[in-house]
Amino acid sequence: EDERNALGYDALIEYSDGNGNVFETHKYRSTDFPLDAIRLFFVDGTLLLPSEY
Repeated sequence: EDERNALGYDALIEYSDGNGNVFETHKYRSTDFPLDAIRLFFVDGTLLLPSEY
């Protein structure tokens, strides 16, 4: 969170393969998203929560 504030953005979305290889990063200056973090999986065209994977 401190890094996000220092760099001037409020939210960060990283798209990766789960093995540390980040394909793309999107930064947002403001958001009203209620959680500090969320992890999702995209498998065979379907977006899944960790409990569904």
